[in-house]
This record gives sequence, C-alpha cells and structure tokens, in this order.
Amino acid sequence: MDVKSMARVKYSYNLNGINLTGATTSNVVSTEVRKVGLCARKFASSEFFKAGDIMSYNVVISNTGTNITKNIVLKDKITNQDLIPNTLKYCLLDNNSNLDVTYEYDNNSITINIPSLDSHNICIVSYKTIMGNNAEDANSELSISSDDVSEFDIVPVSIKKGFARIECTKKVNDNYTYLNSNLTYELTLKNTGNISAYNVEVFDELPQTYELDENHPVLYNDNPLSYNFENNILSFNIPEVPADSEITVYVNGKIVK
Repeated sequence: MDVKSMARVKYSYNLNGINLTGATTSNVVSTEVRKVGLCARKFASSEFFKAGDIMSYNVVISNTGTNITKNIVLKDKITNQDLIPNTLKYCLLDNNSNLDVTYEYDNNSITINIPSLDSHNICIVSYKTIMGNNAEDANSELSISSDDVSEFDIVPVSIKKGFARIECTKKVNDNYTYLNSNLTYELTLKNTGNISAYNVEVFDELPQTYELDENHPVLYNDNPLSYNFENNILSFNIPEVPADSEITVYVNGKIVK
C-alpha cells in the first residue's frame, strides 16, 4: 500500500499599493507502507503418548506481512523428550523459493534459523522426538522473532501420558503333581499404564491331559468366571483392568492321564 502527501501554499504581496494573493502546491510524495508480521503454530501427531513412543511435530511459520522478513529465529524448548537426530525437514508453500533452514539442538532446546520468508509465504518445519521413560506429560514452549519482529511466545503444546499396558504372569501351585491331584494355575494380569484396559481377552494354553475342575474351574475374585475350553486352550474375558492395578484368575483342575 502507498500513501501520498502534498503541501499547498497561499501567500500575499503588494504591488504598487495593490494587495495581491498567490497559491502554489508542492510535488506529491509517495511512501510505501510495509506491514510486518509473523505467526506460527505447532502441531503434534498425537494427544497422548507412552514411554518410548516416536512423536512427530509440524511447525507452521507464516509471514503475514506485505514484505520479506529476514533472519527468522524459532526457539522450541521441549521437555521429557529428545530430538531424534537428522529428522528435521522443511518445505515451503511457494515451491519456487529455496531456503537453507538450519537448526541447533542443545539442552532440550531446538533453535531453528530461517534466513528469510517472502510476503504471505509459509514455511513448514517438521521433526521427530522420542518420549522419555519417566515423563508424566511432555511440553513445548515456543517463541519466534525476526529482524523486523520482536520475540513473542506461541501457543504451547502439551501432550499427556496415556496408555494401558498389560503384563501377564503365570504361576502353578506346585512344581510336581500326581495323577488326579489338584493342579492350580494362577494368572496375574497387571496394568502398568495410567488408563484402564478394557475387554481383556486371555488365551491360556493348558497341558493336553489337563481336565478342569467340575465345581470351580475358573475363579476371579472368588467368583466363577465364564470361559471357553477347546483344544486345550482356555479363553476368557476380563471386562476391565484399572490403571496401575492387577487382578488374579485361578484355573483349577488336574492331570488325568
């Protein structure tokens, strides 16, 4: 956008006793008004994670101004995760542009340098991280600046730790048995995650000569549990194993031959 300006001048003078007036105008001055602006937003590939997950991020940087802006610096401080080396890539909305985007990574802080960005152009920077083992959540604190724009903060990204993981442990009531004597298997299902696991299906491979007890074959919380027993595979379903808890199922029977 251009703005224009000019001056008008009025004056008087006396010529042989006669008062006269005059007027004139200056030249027109035209000035280009440049708008300076930057905005950015970060997006994660998931809202939840578990330890060891690979998380992908996209950072969208837009020049909302009417003129090129140079020396853009994006600072991204990440917590409870580590940048995976050589995963940082970038692309531009304007395919004709070619930028040498570089970055530095130190002490969980990523500094991304974009040499310049044309008016109304968009640069997308992507990278991957690996989530930490002891993290309860993972945060990202971003800021951006350029030669023309003072540093300002961007909406932070927060990802919650959320998963269910079932560990199964099997025990037997004795290391040896006799024919037609009681032999009980104990199955412990432990959820080490922080979200309940639902519809947990268990398939227990039992000895070929194992016969289930007629009165109390499968017990859960001292109550009979519905099951299916076919081709020596005992299968049953547990509706829920709450977060950070464990349940135990007892399989009662004997070796008959």
